[in-house]
Amino acid sequence: MISGMGSGERSRRIWLFGREVGLVVGKVQAGRALQSKLRNAVQDFTIGNFSLVRGKSEWKVVGARVGDNIFERVRSEPEKVRVAASILNLIKKLVEEGRETHELFDAVKNFMIHLPGIPADDLKSAECLILLRVLHKLGFLRADPDLVICLEEEGITQTSLTTIQTHKQKTIQLINESLHATEMSK
Repeated sequence: MISGMGSGERSRRIWLFGREVGLVVGKVQAGRALQSKLRNAVQDFTIGNFSLVRGKSEWKVVGARVGDNIFERVRSEPEKVRVAASILNLIKKLVEEGRETHELFDAVKNFMIHLPGIPADDLKSAECLILLRVLHKLGFLRADPDLVICLEEEGITQTSLTTIQTHKQKTIQLINESLHATEMSK
């Protein structure tokens, strides 16, 4: 998974979030140029396989194989783009570079893959669900017996969404409490 921004006239600085390597910041030389072979692979919300080489001062992306571009699937739904961006921004803020992230990566990837198919009525609950899971897997979430099912299940199930909706106030309070704790720990 990826997000990035322009760097210089033609290059792109990217944040890769991977299962084995955690968060890695790298540069794609000429990644914004029309003739770049990596241009399509280094777009925001892309899921794929990336080849990196450690340079003197930073990682360089030298190859990529695109699996799915989530942005292309949700670009006409601004609220889904916002949710995807906020989740990846939280990952960029909380995950240490190079930290192994198997379970966290799997949860976020699963969410991103299913994001395009989430009905608009369930989007807020699904966003709360992934926030709970991210904060839990990073160790910032206080245990709550009413929400344990949301943390144990995989995927975005109707049971989890109903649990979030039933305990909406408590869920939001717990997320805010955990996000506040992350601010204090930085």
